[in-house]
Amino acid sequence: MVLAMPSPTVFANARIGTASDVCAIVVDGPRIAAVVPMAEAPTGAHVDLDGRTVTPGLIDGHNHLMYYGQIENDYVNLRPPDVTSIQ
Repeated sequence: MVLAMPSPTVFANARIGTASDVCAIVVDGPRIAAVVPMAEAPTGAHVDLDGRTVTPGLIDGHNHLMYYGQIENDYVNLRPPDVTSIQ
């Protein structure tokens, strides 16, 4: 789902990382255009974050599935032999 936001949108009163001061994050389309002190925040559509912390949405969702079938051929198997009976 993609939310349509007015451009630019100012996310006001945001905290970034461990910063103690709140700031404004200006988003223009799909990009962060600026991070400025609240005193320098442009006018326009505002979303008040009320001092909440903003973190990047970093997700590494890729896999190398082709390697799973080759793992037995490329590495030395150091596993102990299978137990087939208990005496």
